[in-house]
Amino acid sequence: FENIARVNPAFAEAGVMIGVENRDGFAELPFDTRFAEFARRLTGLSNARAWVDIGHAQIKHLRGIIEMGSFLESLRGLVCGWHLHDCTDAGADHRAIGEGCVDFNFVRRFFDPDSQIFTLELNPRVSYEAAEDSRKKTEDMF
Repeated sequence: FENIARVNPAFAEAGVMIGVENRDGFAELPFDTRFAEFARRLTGLSNARAWVDIGHAQIKHLRGIIEMGSFLESLRGLVCGWHLHDCTDAGADHRAIGEGCVDFNFVRRFFDPDSQIFTLELNPRVSYEAAEDSRKKTEDMF
């Protein structure tokens, strides 16, 4: 948090909002069980907010680290954007939407298209057709 707070004035001067993403690794910070607390602290800065990577959250859910609904509920109103992609049961993420186990009908309840950015973050090996289908499925969520 202190590092982000130090560079926040430069973000503000440049007119840039930085989204700090939940990560999939166990050694990466801020860790998911404390991510909501971290996200609340970010609201004290002018140009930094939480960013949710839904595949990373799914990986932590599959490993029993978080419960997806509770995790997303704890971040309601604190998120500036989302990386959207699917994730297999084995934890392989950045898949085309519909090729994994993320329940987008469930998670979309936490989306706020009026105040959040949504970015498809697909693996480069995803075919053009699957990427196009993911874009369409994303648009259909709203």
